[in-house]
Amino acid sequence: CQSLSGGTAVMAAAQGGHLEVLKYLRSMGADFGARDFGASTPFLEAARGGRLAVIEYLAGTGKCDIAVRDSQGWTALHWAAKNGHKECLSLLIETGGKDLVLKMDQDRGSCARTAVAHGQLECLRLLLQVGGKKLV
Repeated sequence: CQSLSGGTAVMAAAQGGHLEVLKYLRSMGADFGARDFGASTPFLEAARGGRLAVIEYLAGTGKCDIAVRDSQGWTALHWAAKNGHKECLSLLIETGGKDLVLKMDQDRGSCARTAVAHGQLECLRLLLQVGGKKLV
């Protein structure tokens, strides 16, 4: 069952931080790789919503690609940086996202540029620690 934007129950649970619901949906065989009409996934929705426990869970299932991109070319790191979710950003980097720090979206914008554009200083500091001068 999808929403008008193509979102699934798994996406809604991920964005809302409903870990127990996600576990139940997984036990029922729900598709954790489904995409909505903007090419978002449950993993991207968790990062957008700053849902640390959900990101940990999804990354640990082996069913989510940490490098997945939406229709804008944004990764989970872009979404976490935009919304000021420093703890999520740190976790994403630690769980295999270090190489994504330098990746550009469709407009050639890095995660650092996204953090700057949205006034997320703490996220910018973290990204600069990881990506160094390449981001400046």
